[in-house]
Amino acid sequence: VLNNGNITLTAVNTAPVYRLSGSGMLEEHPDSPAPKLTIQNSDLGKTTLIGCDFSEAEFHLESSKITEVFVTSGTKLPQEISQQDAEQLRVGYGQLKKVYENRGDVTEANKYFAKQMNAYQETLTWRNDFWEMLNLRLNRVSTNHGTNWQKGLAMTLGVSAAFFGAYLLSLRIWPGTSFTYFLKVWSYWLEFINPIHNAGFVAEELSGVKETTLSRFVEGLSRIFIAYFIYQLIQAFRKHGRKGE
Repeated sequence: VLNNGNITLTAVNTAPVYRLSGSGMLEEHPDSPAPKLTIQNSDLGKTTLIGCDFSEAEFHLESSKITEVFVTSGTKLPQEISQQDAEQLRVGYGQLKKVYENRGDVTEANKYFAKQMNAYQETLTWRNDFWEMLNLRLNRVSTNHGTNWQKGLAMTLGVSAAFFGAYLLSLRIWPGTSFTYFLKVWSYWLEFINPIHNAGFVAEELSGVKETTLSRFVEGLSRIFIAYFIYQLIQAFRKHGRKGE
């Protein structure tokens, strides 16, 4: 077990690979195996990494504590942990998130938070943890746990378009009869995205169309999902303003 108190590593670089020659000189060997960084059954204590580049290293972290490590702005840690055990991954990414939070780097911390939640999901099962799995899966699909607003925007538009199409079919509206009629019907789509729109407004605007039980059910269900995806989109927009959890 490693616990050496205060350690400072300066300008450690894992790429390219170097080898000590017989003459005592460091020679670059680009064909050497990929560099590895392994921390196993250890406590790094208040280690400080200054200008170190571990970004190309295969990182293995197991049963160790690195939350007190401090990294300077020039230091790059691996983005991925080479580990098969989901619980070890969850703890590992959580610790990397904490390292960047301690530095005040919310942007990098958020990246590891998303990986931590994805690893946490792998520790659960639909049979025993249905509601938690549903929550994590929706968070991942919508905005990757609040880290990707572009994905949130695309999902919001996609889900709302799918529900609007289902709503039109439930009203027996076929917008493909003519291009002009298609544009007229789909012009109500953006209003449909509003979760507090008037119920049955499409049927009211299109003469001769009557609401059905199915259309009311689809519309009600759409409000729940569209509101959820809009909320996730807003959360992702303000990700840099959130305090690390």
